[in-house]
Amino acid sequence: MRQLPSAGFALCVVCIFTAGCASLSGRAERSAEADKVALYEGVPAGYRTYRIVKRVWTESWSSAFTVPTYGSIEEGASDLQGQAVTLGGDAVMNFGCYRFDPGIMTPSRTGLVCNGNVIKYQQ
Repeated sequence: MRQLPSAGFALCVVCIFTAGCASLSGRAERSAEADKVALYEGVPAGYRTYRIVKRVWTESWSSAFTVPTYGSIEEGASDLQGQAVTLGGDAVMNFGCYRFDPGIMTPSRTGLVCNGNVIKYQQ
């Protein structure tokens, strides 16, 4: 009977490790095309129609456990622009970076948490 609690602990460790690994797999490498991706803090200017491709860093189940943190707004913007290129998007709207409070659950993490919506303009 003493083996049951250790098996439950091992299962929890595996789940946490899997969630952490899943959050890192979505990061895209920076390309020259990423500089062409526009960033908007709100909605895009003008009257072009668009569709949302993906809500970056908030849509996946792993965001309940971990999301990437950035040292600066520019670093976060660069990563989201890279995500937009990978997903075939034209711009990132509702882009924002927010200070991560290190005292909540993980005292060793500091920095900014950034997110936004990758959009594709309709023809």
